[in-house]
Amino acid sequence: SHTEYEFKVRAANSSVNGDFSDSVRERTKLGKVSKIKSKNIKSTSVRVYWSKVSGADTYLLYRYSDGKWKRIAKTKDTAYNVKSLSPNKTYYFKVKAYSSKTGETGDYSPNVKVVTTPSKVKTLKASEIKATSLTLKWSKVSGATAYQIYRSTDGESWKRIKSVNSKTTSYKDKSLKKGKKYYYKVRAYRKADSKTYYGDFSSAIKVTTKKK
Repeated sequence: SHTEYEFKVRAANSSVNGDFSDSVRERTKLGKVSKIKSKNIKSTSVRVYWSKVSGADTYLLYRYSDGKWKRIAKTKDTAYNVKSLSPNKTYYFKVKAYSSKTGETGDYSPNVKVVTTPSKVKTLKASEIKATSLTLKWSKVSGATAYQIYRSTDGESWKRIKSVNSKTTSYKDKSLKKGKKYYYKVRAYRKADSKTYYGDFSSAIKVTTKKK
């Protein structure tokens, strides 16, 4: 912890104690941020949060991308919403504590790695609507590995009906019933570092098949 101590010394033997020296004040070094984590990772934003350091009243947050570190925030909180990121990109973040009273800074925290998700599928449309089939088409998402297509009959309970690779931006659903309402939504995902990163779903669309 960041604590100030006062020291003074005096000489002594078995029978006499000398006078104390003048006192000296020393402050322990400002501590290191021991933990830093991320959550709410999106295509262009992430929330970074970290452990509190005793004696600190400010924290300096740094981001690494494109080969260099840059300070992006100075905050009194122990969390920060980072915005204006790029989709499908790897970033690193670190933070250090600062005391405005003494001007001291602590050591850097460990780095936390963040991989942003693919962008949201912006448009989704249905065409060639027939009694038992229809064709879905959606906008391409840069950097996506594949797309997942979800269907619902009430707009609330969803089921994934198909995954298609990134070269495909359409799908023909042939297992429908006549004159019935269906809802669809699509999202992109990307696989990297043995993990899967999902983009936000498109807006849902409602389609009614023909009665005959």
